Amino acid sequence: MKNRSFSGGIALALLFALISSVLLLVLSPGLSGVAFIRVLVPILVFAYLIYLNRLRANKTGQVTSLLLWCLFSLTLWLLSPALPGYVLLHTIALWLIRSSYFHRHLTTMAVDLGLSLFALVVAYWTMVYAGSIFLSVWCFFLVQAGFVSITARHSSMANSYMPDITETNNFDSARHKAEQALQQLATR
Repeated sequence: MKNRSFSGGIALALLFALISSVLLLVLSPGLSGVAFIRVLVPILVFAYLIYLNRLRANKTGQVTSLLLWCLFSLTLWLLSPALPGYVLLHTIALWLIRSSYFHRHLTTMAVDLGLSLFALVVAYWTMVYAGSIFLSVWCFFLVQAGFVSITARHSSMANSYMPDITETNNFDSARHKAEQALQQLATR
């Protein structure tokens, strides 16, 4: 599953929205709305990190990043910050891990942070006006699916500035011929 695609992100958003709705039906009798969100957010972020691990070509550090995230999530659970801060911190942790996996430049990391924060705003707005966990989760991960365009656009831009090997060889050959001509002129 190495292909990063927007359609894969859409499918994942739909799957997470459905899972959230089922969990709401199962857990709502025993949990308040805030407690449900506190349970749901780490479950979804962990599942999303597993998805990102499968997309990643380089497998180095996957277990370490997941363990660090689990430690971070447990710490947040124990500290129990206000719900907006709790969700924001999970979103930032998700962004940090995704940035470490897929981005090598500060500009793409910054754009990805903007995307993550926009996803959070859209999810919040959807929850406030629609009152639906399904739509809120769907919108959050639908916006998150846009990260593939950040990495694809930047890598195509970076590749457009890199000289082709044949161009480099042609340049070296022409430079060598020019140096030989200068030596011949200097020896006359």
